[in-house]
Amino acid sequence: MMCRIERSFFMRCPSCGTFIEDDVQFCPNCGENIEASIITIHSDEALPSENVYGVLKKIFRQPSASKHLTPNHLAIGLISIAIYSLLIAGYIYYSMKSISSNLQNSFNDLGLGNVLGQSVEVSFFDYFILPFVGFYALQIIMILLIFILAKISGEIKDLRALTAQYGGYLFPFSAIFLIGILFSVLNLNWLATVAFIIATLGVIFMLPAVLTKHGVEDKGGGTDRVYLLLIVYFIGVLILSFVARTYIETMVSSFINNITSIF
Repeated sequence: MMCRIERSFFMRCPSCGTFIEDDVQFCPNCGENIEASIITIHSDEALPSENVYGVLKKIFRQPSASKHLTPNHLAIGLISIAIYSLLIAGYIYYSMKSISSNLQNSFNDLGLGNVLGQSVEVSFFDYFILPFVGFYALQIIMILLIFILAKISGEIKDLRALTAQYGGYLFPFSAIFLIGILFSVLNLNWLATVAFIIATLGVIFMLPAVLTKHGVEDKGGGTDRVYLLLIVYFIGVLILSFVARTYIETMVSSFINNITSIF
């Protein structure tokens, strides 16, 4: 006996990203009128919000599936941003602890260890909490810039869906940063530097283009998407440089004060 399996089709609301049946005229979530701008996808491509493990597994295996994330997956996006920020903050804290340990060993080699009687203190707040908050805020700013870019270029975007998709695409960069940490631990500094550059600048230069690739740049009467992307890149690099410079200056000043307080 043979059975026939019918595959149902779903549509995604262009306003909020909610998956709905193909015969519904209005979105039950936001009330958007579903017309020609709707995106139709197969049911096996949908990412159910209640199956978090399944969603994460599919995103890890196929990062491009992040385009199907909806406002219901907002938590996944926020968690991904937190993981990325934790990796960066953890590496900064680990690096400063290593510098402190090496400095103390140098004092010991000079016979000053007993005289100093203490090691250079590495503040958990200054070298972990602040970097985590700073890089988390930087990702939120990037999401807002991409949201503005999408609006100007004529693409309808829901901020919650955009945050979820941003977080989904961020997972590969978190993996690259983690690989960079492993290279650093193995003293493969050149490879570690390359990985860190890709994991940081890649987020700024790649995600805005990926998340707005369906923008209507030829709509007419608006600003070309290429110029808008260049503006986002410039602002993103400017903010990253400002945050990095400000934090490095604060970090170096705090570290020097800790050293001078020993004497």
